[in-house]
Amino acid sequence: MAQAVSVDRATGGPSNPVDSTGLCLLSLDGGGVRGLSTLHILKSIMTRLNHERRESGASELKPCELFDLIGGTSTGGLIAIMLGRLEMDVDECITAYNRLIKAVFEQKAHWTPLSWRGQVQPRFDSAKLKAVIDEVITSRGYSPTEPFNNGKSHGCHVFVCTAAKDLYGITRLRSYDLPEKPSVPATISEAALATSAATGFFDPVFIGARQFVDGALGVNNPVEEVEGEASDIWCADTGDVKSLVKCFISIGTGNPGKKAIEHNLLKFLSQTLVQITTETEETAKRFVGRWRQHFVQNRYFRLNVEQGLQDVDLAEYKEQGRIEEAAHQYLDDQQQIFRVRDCVANLKQKQKARTVNVHWSVRRPVHTLFTGRDCILASLEDKIQKALVEVTPTVQCRIVISGMGGQGKSEICLQLAQRLRTLFWGVFWVDVSTSSLAENGFLDIATRLQISASTWEDGRQALANVQQPWMLVLDNADDLDVDYQTYFPPGSAGVMVLTSRNEECQQYATADFVALEGLTTEEATALLLKVAGVAPGAAGEQHSVRNDDARRVATLLQSHPLALIQAGAYVKRGHCGLAEYPRVYERQRKRLLRFRPSQVQSRYRDVYATFEASVEILQASPTESSHDALELLPLLAVGGPSPLPLSLFAAAWTGAHGIREGEPGDEDDLRLTTWHVSCLPSWITVGADAWDSFRLVEAVSALRALALVSRHVEDGQVRVSMHPLVHAWARDRQDERRQHASWVAMSCVVALSGGDDMWRVQARLLQPHVQATTSWEMGCMFGSAPRAAVAGILVACRLLIDGGWICMTSWVGTY
Repeated sequence: MAQAVSVDRATGGPSNPVDSTGLCLLSLDGGGVRGLSTLHILKSIMTRLNHERRESGASELKPCELFDLIGGTSTGGLIAIMLGRLEMDVDECITAYNRLIKAVFEQKAHWTPLSWRGQVQPRFDSAKLKAVIDEVITSRGYSPTEPFNNGKSHGCHVFVCTAAKDLYGITRLRSYDLPEKPSVPATISEAALATSAATGFFDPVFIGARQFVDGALGVNNPVEEVEGEASDIWCADTGDVKSLVKCFISIGTGNPGKKAIEHNLLKFLSQTLVQITTETEETAKRFVGRWRQHFVQNRYFRLNVEQGLQDVDLAEYKEQGRIEEAAHQYLDDQQQIFRVRDCVANLKQKQKARTVNVHWSVRRPVHTLFTGRDCILASLEDKIQKALVEVTPTVQCRIVISGMGGQGKSEICLQLAQRLRTLFWGVFWVDVSTSSLAENGFLDIATRLQISASTWEDGRQALANVQQPWMLVLDNADDLDVDYQTYFPPGSAGVMVLTSRNEECQQYATADFVALEGLTTEEATALLLKVAGVAPGAAGEQHSVRNDDARRVATLLQSHPLALIQAGAYVKRGHCGLAEYPRVYERQRKRLLRFRPSQVQSRYRDVYATFEASVEILQASPTESSHDALELLPLLAVGGPSPLPLSLFAAAWTGAHGIREGEPGDEDDLRLTTWHVSCLPSWITVGADAWDSFRLVEAVSALRALALVSRHVEDGQVRVSMHPLVHAWARDRQDERRQHASWVAMSCVVALSGGDDMWRVQARLLQPHVQATTSWEMGCMFGSAPRAAVAGILVACRLLIDGGWICMTSWVGTY
């Protein structure tokens, strides 16, 4: 087993990033004065570790500089506060602990466990316990009334277990924020007292109006609480923290056997204390069964004195020497020598003290509805962790996430930032959707870094100069006319994540590029059911029907996350059921895709709004390609969303060129005339000597850059398609007059192309678009156009649908 940690280095294989950047967790049992054995075991580990660090020229570490999370119960909780929140080294903690147990346990307040009224009374003076705890806190330069969680970022997360007296249940008092969990605003002194207030030994502790006792009954070994807390901090969505853990140490207070501690207590108290004393090892056995792989790989360690402490009462402070001797004999056993050696070898791999997250400028919480994307997140986390272990990186680690609006690009960044927060000294978020927002974002960074900055470039440079690990998210890099390299801090330090609708931003990526598409069917179904408030339920016919209904909706919406959230909220609001949603969608698509649920934290709130933001980018651009893209977009919505060959437009130019050179037809003639030519989009320049595709290609590129269309190349032929939701929006955003104009322009393109040989090859792809074109309402098709002209278009389209392109050749060719 000792070889497991270093097998990669021994064989020359790649090192695991977790070895240097993974989480180090410490769990401390309760056990009264026997907590001294915990401290002596921890002292042995820290002494050996710091000896090896000195040998290698590294500085010594205190537990608060090594462990990412320390959790404890009862006296273990008290030790956790001293080591983590008060930042003591182990020797300082032993001195303070010896002083504390002597002062508290030297004299009993009551000699019997029950008062004359039959009520449980404390054996020791709670006021004396508070006085000694306050003295320890004051000696470290803190006020006893200082909040346990003072809102500042500490080097180590600390929590202690206590229990509500009136309605028994474990409560975790934390030195840090955990937004999704309820918190109890305790002072340092109150937290220490609450976790130490053992029933029968001390009075319950009031925090506000609530009473607390120690959490020993049920979690005297808090290892599972530490696991749960680590999951809540670093992987709240998956709940599986194992892959992030480098070293997990659980230290007991000695195995006391399975007999009651106080034989002269009443039976109830004796049985309760038996549960307390035996629960620790039962929990340890259960836990190592679940963490067996970490145990084998020397990542999980359970250390607990086996012999010598069976007869030591929780309050026998005079047994300090015996406790220390029992701990030393335990550590001198060859098996424990190997375990401690392996533990130190693990901890030693942390090349530097754990990074403290000092700056967190992310103004949005992680979305509670976030679902799926596990493979993407795992891959990105791996790349970032590997980048962080490079001592002298040659290239800045940059990740680009691209995709259409509403796919969850920003949400993935939020997940990444939250999951990897502890690896970075600073996590910064800048919205670059406009230059003013971007510049203000960098000025804010300068302010946070306490750097005087007269320009936003000074803020960018200030971040580049930081010698600690930092992460920068550049969100909404969507403008087609902006070179976003301008916002990259110079040098090779740092990790950057950029989100954009523009696939061309891929050029900025050095570590990874993610082209985000819809969720998987399973993820989409789960998200929809979650938002709709429909429980998956147990397996059965009803469960199967419910999932089938959800899958149909997911398929209808192409598994688009924002659209699924809208649909789920619409169902939850009671407007319709899952089974009815597809029918309602067909009738009221525009209403449904503009429905704004309160659960959505996106700045756009609905699917149509996020697409509309792309149009605003094009409208703000002065370039010809943006203007042409705005003209092309509604034309592509006339047909269907499936791939459309761009050669259609070249064929239309050919047909129009022939008509322009001939004589115009009579107004009542159903044949195509110069009127049809005049309706073509501006980038089909009929007067040119040859077809010029430049403006069309640039317009397509502009739409593609904003993820409004997709480009496909097959057999040398270029085609464009639209996501069904984009296609629906591009049609719905137009009023009746604009819809008529778009229909006329696109139907003229189709009709004028009919005489081209291109139809012989592309008919299969083109016919669905022609059918969609002729399926519009009559009022929209005719509008204000000459009836004969529209009739001529419909005749041409009918011939093309029937496969009569040869007839069209003859018909158009007569001009």
